[in-house]
Amino acid sequence: MAPVLRDPSGTSYFEAGTGSPVVLLHGVGLGAAMWRPVVERMAVRHRMIVPDMLGHGASPLPGADATLADYARQIVALLRHLDVEHAGIAGFSMGAMVAQRLAIDHAPSVARLALVCAVHDRSLEARLAVRTRALQTAIHGITPSVPTALERWFTPSFATRRPDVIDAVRATLLANDPTGYLRSYALFAQADEGLAADAPRIRAPTLIVAAEHDTGSTTQMARSLHECIAGSRLVVVPAVRHMLPLEEPERLAQTLTAFFEG
Repeated sequence: MAPVLRDPSGTSYFEAGTGSPVVLLHGVGLGAAMWRPVVERMAVRHRMIVPDMLGHGASPLPGADATLADYARQIVALLRHLDVEHAGIAGFSMGAMVAQRLAIDHAPSVARLALVCAVHDRSLEARLAVRTRALQTAIHGITPSVPTALERWFTPSFATRRPDVIDAVRATLLANDPTGYLRSYALFAQADEGLAADAPRIRAPTLIVAAEHDTGSTTQMARSLHECIAGSRLVVVPAVRHMLPLEEPERLAQTLTAFFEG
């Protein structure tokens, strides 16, 4: 297992493999470790750079007024520390929001962009649901929300087959710094509105990967995002819920590798 490193700003990350660089950005409440099954499959051909975003793992907390731009600047600082001028960027869920902000604000740093289970321009109903969850977390903490999150994220068959993965994700969620999680989740719950307006500005070659049965980052959102980003490509993985990188790491790794190799 690759050791966890730190850059001068305090960002924790790990690296694996050699070749053209690819950065993987995790979802809210998770961390770099969620990508390890994908990294194992991609590191044969790529230099994989996998950070903990602000407020996650051992990385610094985001400020109380942090925006997606702050999370994007964190990744740019890491790339500069590693002397990487531009890289493939793949973001999952909230990581896909940060990845879009990177491609908009720091276009020269993004060679290619992959958005996995990305939220895009939520409906009023979805917006109310996620903001209600954020408010409940602020009042009661993360613990009460974990069981329902795991049910939304994983298919029942996978949960039965791989209880070790479910247990690991549960442990990661419960180990979150409460302040870091709440600030990140509040941003995740609100930032899609402004981001949707800016998505047409993305010029990097873009791949959008959706999971067929994802109820939070829906295939409808993926198709709408696909229409917003000129020249983008859309792939829908069947019979999977939100946690695509853990349920189908082989399929996702193959899809990402083919895309990042052009």
